[in-house]
Amino acid sequence: MTKPVDRAGALFYYHRESPFTRLIHGAKYNDLPQLARLLGEQLGLYYLNTGFFDDIDALIPVPISTFKKIRRGYNQSLMIAQGISKISGIKIMDCLKSRPHSTQTRKNARYRFENARGVYSVKKSGETLLSKKQLGRPLHVILVDDVVTTGATMLQCIKSLREIEPSINISVLAPAATKIS
Repeated sequence: MTKPVDRAGALFYYHRESPFTRLIHGAKYNDLPQLARLLGEQLGLYYLNTGFFDDIDALIPVPISTFKKIRRGYNQSLMIAQGISKISGIKIMDCLKSRPHSTQTRKNARYRFENARGVYSVKKSGETLLSKKQLGRPLHVILVDDVVTTGATMLQCIKSLREIEPSINISVLAPAATKIS
């Protein structure tokens, strides 16, 4: 059986009092896609010589719904992935899609998992990318998001990817992770 996540990484812990919180909010809510890209570059630089990127075939940004993308103008996770790609040279595979759902913000863990259930799926064009076995080994991808809190979003994205390609290896990378005490 494939392990749920091969490896995971972040630059800093996310909590309301942290000065880093402003960076995430700026990248996500203040029309600053270049800040999201810069966070991705910093993440790439931080992990570049650590072995984290060894055997990685692609970066997959966590998608946002079309409505959110129109309202915001960009997907911050895609911008972060672009920054990581610039530093690491790893290609981006934009193969997931999201249906509209309410925000995860201010929800407890239970409601985050319920809210994320069934939201993410693989695009039809992504099915062929994921099912190619040209490598002679399972595809290894990094799921990229801005903040990992409970892992609800990541787990639903992983579930969707594994429905198409059960042997896929998945790692997770985000600028921020919530420290659960």
